[in-house]
Amino acid sequence: VDLCSDFKDEYLLLKPFFAELGADLIKANWRDPTIDWKSFDLLIPKLVWDYPFYAVEFEAFMKQMILDNIPMRNSAETVLWNMRKTYLGDLKRKGLNVDSFFLVLQGSPVQISAWIESLKSDELVAKPSIGGGAKNTFRLRRDELQQYESMFKNILSYADLIIQSFCPVIAEEGEYSFFFFGDQFSHAILKKPARGDYRAHQLFGAQNLRYKPTLDEINRALAFLKGAPAPCSYGRVDVFRRRDDFFLVELELLEPYLYFEHATDQSIRPFC
Repeated sequence: VDLCSDFKDEYLLLKPFFAELGADLIKANWRDPTIDWKSFDLLIPKLVWDYPFYAVEFEAFMKQMILDNIPMRNSAETVLWNMRKTYLGDLKRKGLNVDSFFLVLQGSPVQISAWIESLKSDELVAKPSIGGGAKNTFRLRRDELQQYESMFKNILSYADLIIQSFCPVIAEEGEYSFFFFGDQFSHAILKKPARGDYRAHQLFGAQNLRYKPTLDEINRALAFLKGAPAPCSYGRVDVFRRRDDFFLVELELLEPYLYFEHATDQSIRPFC
């Protein structure tokens, strides 16, 4: 493994590749009401990183894209499925390796005593079903739930609440990310949290290390991508290792950072 560099501007990186194909890649704000989306040949929702702050509006926007039959990659239907982490339940029901989680539906009352009875682990991680960059994600003990009541109320005002068992292996070994364009593997990295932290994101001091997976590991990661409701043009599969197998952390099909700077030109071209 090798230490990777910081984030790059994906738009500037990709624009020349699209130009080779005779396509003009431009940036457009999905919240700009003056844009005629029918004027585009294809929409790629790669830079909609603000959608968690406007979840209701974004969901309506995606549904409008479906009604207007606007071509998208990935499809609007896939985006709607993937924007809420409740998709983890769909993948688990398909027999894929997804840790059990406790789900509190958006708008539900905070009932700490009932939750404590349902939760089996003492070490927990809580997060909203809509979000990114580990925002409003926190680690806590089961006997500390009462202290987070106001945070839970805030999350349930705009999203579902997901509570999972804390996985020490992520803090110790790290989280692996596999990148696919179609069913074609491109590259992989190991995201290693900072000492004393569990969040595998460089915003919190995590290191990104190049990783060369085996063919078996690639196929195991690809199985999660194939669990999506429709074929995907691009996807990032975040997993952790347990008992020599992979378990899913998140399946990123909407606006994942794809670490293109660690892919070859040949592996980037299938995205375009």
